[in-house]
Amino acid sequence: MKLAANPYLLTQMVVIYSEQQQLPESRIALFSEFVEDLIYREKQAKPENHYPKAHEEQLKAELKQLAWQLQSRTKSAQEVRTVLSRSEAVATMPLPRLEFAAAASLLELTRDSVRFSHQLLQEFFTAQSFEERRANGLQARTLWPAEQWWVANGWEEAAKLAAEYEADPKPFLQWLAAGNPKLAAEIAREQGVLDDILFAEFRTQWQDAITSIVDYPNPHERHALSTVLAWLDWDNRPHIGLDAKGLPDIDWVEIPAGEFTYQYGERLSLPSYKMSRYPVTNAQFYAFVIAEDGYGNDCWWQDLQKPEIPHKPYWKENNRPVEQVNWYEAMAFCRWLSKKLDLDIRLPTEEQWEKAARGTDGRVYPWAKYYKIGYVNIDETARYGGPKVGGLFLEETSAVGIYPQGQSPYGLMDMSGNVWEWCLNKYDEPQITTADVSGGGRVARGGSWYVNAEYCCASFRSPGHPRYRNNDQGFRLVCCLRSHSSH
Repeated sequence: MKLAANPYLLTQMVVIYSEQQQLPESRIALFSEFVEDLIYREKQAKPENHYPKAHEEQLKAELKQLAWQLQSRTKSAQEVRTVLSRSEAVATMPLPRLEFAAAASLLELTRDSVRFSHQLLQEFFTAQSFEERRANGLQARTLWPAEQWWVANGWEEAAKLAAEYEADPKPFLQWLAAGNPKLAAEIAREQGVLDDILFAEFRTQWQDAITSIVDYPNPHERHALSTVLAWLDWDNRPHIGLDAKGLPDIDWVEIPAGEFTYQYGERLSLPSYKMSRYPVTNAQFYAFVIAEDGYGNDCWWQDLQKPEIPHKPYWKENNRPVEQVNWYEAMAFCRWLSKKLDLDIRLPTEEQWEKAARGTDGRVYPWAKYYKIGYVNIDETARYGGPKVGGLFLEETSAVGIYPQGQSPYGLMDMSGNVWEWCLNKYDEPQITTADVSGGGRVARGGSWYVNAEYCCASFRSPGHPRYRNNDQGFRLVCCLRSHSSH
């Protein structure tokens, strides 16, 4: 359907279907039919241009070379269909064959320049060159340089077509994974060949990379690799998934009793409590959604408004923080997990959240008094004017814990950025922390991937309607031991 949106390609699809009463199953097969049909029609229209089969093969070989030259001039995913000067093109393909290809609608030929009539035709012929060039020593990192392999640069569609072109795509995908792991995994998923064996040689390297800010300082790289690990179910860090019983595995961090600076100078004192090191992840919340006694059990929804449509995250990777979760759903999760673990598990109060985020020395952000670029997943372009592509703006949630330099004084991760985190308090009446269905706004803290640094300081309060879901809204937990006399 995407191809059919282009009039030129739709015309070719109609021609092929009218002749065969079906369309090929793959894009490679479809474009092979396109090319054969275009060449055949040009020969029929102009018998004087009749090409014997040997010349057709030479024509196609030269089109492959031409396509690679053009593809090599691509600078970004937005500028894929490039142009060669006519003199450069003639050095690769003699003028009579250039003119034939243009007459057959394969190329656009002007007095000064040559290019393919459609971007996908260029990528189709480029794809056919990968096998030969790999055999001659081409490395994937030549096309996706190590310093920014995660940035789309226009070679991606050609690589996808190349994988379709291979009888066995696995050797190609393993070659590709050395230069662009995420693209290789994405293609493997599309082709249904992604398994534990395919990229086994890279497993340890990728696992180590996502929290190594020394060897992998760019968050885009850590983010891309953490996404691949999620697809493969290889992110085996403790406390971001489930335990042996299939329940959320929570790492409870002790926040000691004592005073701290609250908001803009007020000194408060809290008894000790425990808070989860990470926000609740997709894997952990999904356990509640699918449990027989979980999301669908009305007993968890007393004084809460149960959504008519069950929760569905915008980003489904199991190692990312759950989002698209409203305050009522977060409360129901806490009640369910309290029962399962025999603990008193709740959303944090604002005071608990803020102390855990900033410690006792009055810092503004979890790590220090001043903001530091690259420490958390937020929109840094909004304040610092940097480029979004290749900059530090991910434009989506990231796996929990891949910004270790941004942790709080107690070692809690992602308390600034990634997702807003629900607190118990009402926004306008912060003394109220009990559940109700009044619809009064509840407090969210910490900022998210979508906002800038000013919203992500530890003291910032944001109102949120308890019924609304957003793709930058999640939560974390606090707990204390439950006395058996209270059962």
